[in-house]
Amino acid sequence: MKKEFSFSATVEKFNLPASWYFVMVPEKIVKQVKELNPKKIGYGFYPSFVTVRKSTWRTSLLPMGNKTGEKRYFIALKAQIRKKEGIGLGEKVKIDFVLE
Repeated sequence: MKKEFSFSATVEKFNLPASWYFVMVPEKIVKQVKELNPKKIGYGFYPSFVTVRKSTWRTSLLPMGNKTGEKRYFIALKAQIRKKEGIGLGEKVKIDFVLE
């Protein structure tokens, strides 16, 4: 049985034109993910199935570097999902996910 993860986070948007909306994965959750030693693809992506409200889709936990070289992870929220679920910038949403 796959481990399920759950957290709540505020919807953010990268500060670029036509940019992605996303939620940051809490460091506590990232630590738990890494302890499972799951498969990674690409540049450290963790393939996952994510559920927000009534929508579930296949995506990945995506790494985001910072100036100190630390990797944090985020989940991008597709426009199709945001529209279907009525999710807006700055809104707090509950995220459930399982690793592939």
